[in-house]
Amino acid sequence: MIKKITLLIVLCCILLSNLIAQTQQNYWVVPPNKIDFTGTPTSSSLPGSPSASTYLNSNGVFDENGNILFYLQDNSVYNSSGSTIGSLANYGSYVDLQDEIAIVPVPGSCTEWYVIYSKHTGTVGVALLYSKVNVSSSGVVTFVSNGNLIETNTSNLVGIAVSRIKAGNIRNLYCVAYPSVRSFQISSSGIGSGSTVVTYSLSTFPDGLNSLNTREAEIYETVSGDYILWGSSNLNKVFVYDPNTALVNIITIPSTTHVNGVEFSPNGTKIYASVYGSSGGIYRITDYTSTATVTRLTSGRDYELSHLELARDGYIYGVNHLSTPTAGRLGRINPSTDVISASALSIEIYSTAVSGPSGAGYYRLPDQVDGENYTYNRGIGVPIITSSTINGQSNASPGWNTFYNCVAINQVVSASGSQGRIILTKVDASKNVIVGGSAFSATTSWNTIASLNADLRTFSGTSNHLNSNNGYYKLEIQVKNSCDKIESVVWWLQVNATPTPASVSFTLNDYATAGIPDAPVKTMTGLALGIYSGSYNLNNSSGTVTYHTVQIDQVDASGAYIRTILPTTTINVAGVSGLTSLALNGINIPAIPALSWGGGTGFFATKGYGNYYKLTVGVGNDCGSSTDWSYVNMNCYCRLANLAEESNGSLAYPVPFDSYLIMNVPKNESVKISIINSLGEKLYDKEFDASETSGGMVEIETINMDKGLYIYRMESNGESISGKIIK
Repeated sequence: MIKKITLLIVLCCILLSNLIAQTQQNYWVVPPNKIDFTGTPTSSSLPGSPSASTYLNSNGVFDENGNILFYLQDNSVYNSSGSTIGSLANYGSYVDLQDEIAIVPVPGSCTEWYVIYSKHTGTVGVALLYSKVNVSSSGVVTFVSNGNLIETNTSNLVGIAVSRIKAGNIRNLYCVAYPSVRSFQISSSGIGSGSTVVTYSLSTFPDGLNSLNTREAEIYETVSGDYILWGSSNLNKVFVYDPNTALVNIITIPSTTHVNGVEFSPNGTKIYASVYGSSGGIYRITDYTSTATVTRLTSGRDYELSHLELARDGYIYGVNHLSTPTAGRLGRINPSTDVISASALSIEIYSTAVSGPSGAGYYRLPDQVDGENYTYNRGIGVPIITSSTINGQSNASPGWNTFYNCVAINQVVSASGSQGRIILTKVDASKNVIVGGSAFSATTSWNTIASLNADLRTFSGTSNHLNSNNGYYKLEIQVKNSCDKIESVVWWLQVNATPTPASVSFTLNDYATAGIPDAPVKTMTGLALGIYSGSYNLNNSSGTVTYHTVQIDQVDASGAYIRTILPTTTINVAGVSGLTSLALNGINIPAIPALSWGGGTGFFATKGYGNYYKLTVGVGNDCGSSTDWSYVNMNCYCRLANLAEESNGSLAYPVPFDSYLIMNVPKNESVKISIINSLGEKLYDKEFDASETSGGMVEIETINMDKGLYIYRMESNGESISGKIIK
């Protein structure tokens, strides 16, 4: 009985939520051509002009610039000039090359690759083999060693799948060959002896040998583990295997006889298979870890005799053998739409050497390590600049990052890689490199990544240039790995000379004198400010101001410190224009549990009035600052709403009144009071000056007013408040 995957929803969610974005090789070897996938795919001739004749297998390795280092066509290995420098070794009677050749960088090495392949003999018997190939810095290609990994006399085909570099700087090599799926570790010291992941009995695979005979195996890697994929070369079945759980899903392709090629979509959510038979062609498989859904994408049997391979451009390529006039040429599947179309590359694929069913050829494409571009990476991890700041500021690229050279311009870089350096070049305001007498360019030597964390003004290798020069600069931070792969980030710097010192000059809006600005007061009782319009001005400050600060501390009547109301807060500005009437009630004051204040604006209007404070303000720029301070007394009787709150909602008493009415009023403020009867007639209208309100109340004679309901209105300093009173 076929073993199906349980916990379907859980496994599916794990797969879909842990997808690892895939990249691929830049170049393919398909003799006599190489294909360049760095942009729109193009083709050119391989060195040595190999003949346009049928072959079985091909693969190759290129450098970062697209120059070939070595390539294989069948058993022969060719160097960068196209000369044969060796052959893939046989193993005893195992002499016939099989369908897949994998080339993987030796972990930790910049110059060595493992070539992993298999050979068989007769109808039963196969060996999995490998060679180590070295490419010197001068381009000389040599065989270092050969080795045998497995030998089985029960299988006649082998599927090979290789992972990206994993923790511990190792790769996993999976081999599908009856009677088991085996796993090997590829490390800098070699390919370890095979350990059987699981050996399936005939009760697991009723078709036994046929289930594990395959022409192509693939791997899709997720955070939680690997999924191994292969199709049977003798059955119409596709197999998905999870080594972590030893569970397998077997997917049947109806009305077909066997599978030739398989490939995962770039995001791992779908499988594509090229299948031979009366309903042959390209099939798509979704939900492949559970109750898989199988959909035929071709209306005919085109592509049924092809490997499938994911390319750097995101398409999955195969060879269409039936369509004319493009038979024997590349076609591609768009994984986003599942649309199959002919490739724009008009090159013929000659990989048809071994006869397939009914005498038809079988097309193979270069076997890749999916998710890795080792044309530049080789066996070393790609260097990555994870963060880059200057004076704690993130890069505003492509904008200008402004600094002053009167203080440290501290660069902090976090990156993977073995070494780093900087390149500093003077440019103009349009980012063009300056030439001539005022030109400047400096490149530091390669050093540790930690060496990048320094003051750019005194950076070793730049002759302390920024310490005494200003202007526009291009700063390139480079890191590289031990294979000399370089990654970089560019900063555009505007370095300014020492600015004019910022000098603070502030005034306070003294509400008691009708809002006329007053100079700071450093003696108690301090300057009385109205809580409604209490504010300060900085517009009389001088120099280059790029920020201003404010700090507020509560003090007692003697000036002794009680608590901090607002820690020093910095506000970035461009100059001092408009820095007038900076309202104290507009400041966001943090929560103060001792005063039952939950945080926000309006502190002085609701909680902080009637107290004494020390107000410290300042202006500054990157090169210096200036501060001044004043004692202030926040007067609590200048806003009528607060006065009403203090009077428990009523400014008039007694209730009901008789021959007189007493009104609470703001102290030392002019106040106008009106009393209106129910007919809307104004029976009382008088303005009291500041001398009459010094006691905080006034008395109104009401002996001549009739009994009934009245409305009073009080006006002071542009505010008004009304209420109902009864006689």
